[in-house]
Amino acid sequence: MNGLVQDLRYALRKLRKSPAFAVVAIITLTLGIGVNTSMFSLVNAVILKESPVSHPAQLVFPAGVRPDGADNNFAYKEFEEIRNRNESLSGAFAFDTTRFLASVNGQTDYVFGQCVSGNFFSVLGVKPTLGRALTQQDDQAGQPPVVVISHDYWKRRFASDPGALNSSVVIKKIPFQVVGVAPRSFRGIELGDAVDIWMPITYWPQVRLGDHLMVGIMGRLKPGTTIAQASAELGVIDTDYAARKLDPNEISQN
Repeated sequence: MNGLVQDLRYALRKLRKSPAFAVVAIITLTLGIGVNTSMFSLVNAVILKESPVSHPAQLVFPAGVRPDGADNNFAYKEFEEIRNRNESLSGAFAFDTTRFLASVNGQTDYVFGQCVSGNFFSVLGVKPTLGRALTQQDDQAGQPPVVVISHDYWKRRFASDPGALNSSVVIKKIPFQVVGVAPRSFRGIELGDAVDIWMPITYWPQVRLGDHLMVGIMGRLKPGTTIAQASAELGVIDTDYAARKLDPNEISQN
């Protein structure tokens, strides 16, 4: 059993250059869509038992592999296609994890941050213990830069002061206002490295590392929808996207 888990973790690391997903993958279903098309799979994600995620058995993340054998991390534009066209998921979000310097009241240190779609917390069903979660409105161009911080980061940098909601975290010279504090038991969807800060993915181009050009995707199955049904539908969307060769890294500002 330990060997299987190690093999699975290695496969996930190969699928993404950024740190591995903070999920325990237990079921993988790969569907061949055709000789000249993509192979597409959905992996059922089981969040750690103590995590305050709602109905974790409904959460899935996709991983595609092209016929040339190249790992298929997902362009943001493809995430938009999946989010907007699918009928199998009740919600889907994109995320990318990076490490950067964050400054609070002149104290600077390296943190793990995650750029996420505005519906990240709502799809997971995670409610902050203080303040509010990120919203889809936060993801729109021209909106003020905001972040949700982890409970550990709140304790470490703000001494658990409720007044942290009126404070800023400076990242890449951008002052992000703290609008929420995540529950103590929620450390993100990373395996091994706890996330300190979540920010809207609209700021991804400004804060990401130079080699982070792809995103991870996670979604929630609609009630009554099976992994096989969702895999087949998303495989068609993936194949259609690959054939049309859209600008891979464009982030729509709408």
